[in-house]
Amino acid sequence: MTKKKLLFILITFCVFFINAQEKNSKKFELFWTENQTLKVDRNTSIKLPLVDSQFVNDQLIPNYSTQWAVDAPVNVLNYSIQNVQYESFNIANYPDFNVNLIQDRIDSEFKIVKDSKQTIAVFQIVPFIREGNAIQRIKSFELVYELITDNQRNQKTSSVKNSIMSAGTWFKFAVDTSGVYKIDRNFLQNLGLNMNNIDPK
Repeated sequence: MTKKKLLFILITFCVFFINAQEKNSKKFELFWTENQTLKVDRNTSIKLPLVDSQFVNDQLIPNYSTQWAVDAPVNVLNYSIQNVQYESFNIANYPDFNVNLIQDRIDSEFKIVKDSKQTIAVFQIVPFIREGNAIQRIKSFELVYELITDNQRNQKTSSVKNSIMSAGTWFKFAVDTSGVYKIDRNFLQNLGLNMNNIDPK
């Protein structure tokens, strides 16, 4: 085997290994408790099924959220929810449940939150889905995700640095009123620019 072929195989293996390391997954199992009473205000209470140790979102829909520490600095490249297990429940037992807010696809959000001390991955999901006229709730699922470092993200956008604006001296002017403005030699000289060193072309 030639050195070139060996080098190519080693590089391919390293790239594959690095990419494989970027993939992560977490499995979640939701334990439901029925007929939980929530006090909305002084005179109003509602009953809903809740996941253990969880609450509702701002639309009073039972929610599931979790978080964990990650290596800083990173960002979410992509994620997917896989291997979802559903179960049926009697929605008629919960007249306070606003079924009109349940979508026919999984509603979720995954983001990275940074502060001065640590970086936290925050994931939340509405554990219900509409299937025709029925509402199913989630029993378990797997979160598959990829994180990208800030350096990798900068490399993906480095092509911007190769634009025409990457060289030379550039000036930015602020205007306080919309309209059409004329920028002539006198205007630039009054700003202190040496017009002898400027090529109008």
